[in-house]
Amino acid sequence: VFAIGNHEIGYNSLSEIDNPTTVNGPSYVTYFPQHLPNDTNGNLEERVPTISERRAYNSHIVGDIVTYQLDTGYLNSYHSGPQMQWLLEDIALNADKIKIS
Repeated sequence: VFAIGNHEIGYNSLSEIDNPTTVNGPSYVTYFPQHLPNDTNGNLEERVPTISERRAYNSHIVGDIVTYQLDTGYLNSYHSGPQMQWLLEDIALNADKIKIS
C-alpha cells in the first residue's frame, strides 16, 4: 500500500504545479495504481484503471479495519473536491469499521 508524498511526485505539496496524469507521469500513478475503477453505476470493476482513471488517494479494507491513503495537496486538494467527496462517501460506507489514515 502506497501513499503519495514529495519523493513520489517530485515537488512539495500545495505548490500549485499543474501535473496532469499521463503515461509520462507522475510515476506514482503511472506505475502503482492502488484502486479499482468504478463503472457508471458506482460498482467496482475488476480491472486495472486506465492512466486517466488513476488517483492519488485510496482505501483498503483488511478485516474490520479500513486504511486511508490520502493526497495531502500533491495532485488533489484535501479541503474540497473529488478526494473530499470520495472520503466522506467511503467513511459512510464503512461506518462499522475501524479507520486508520
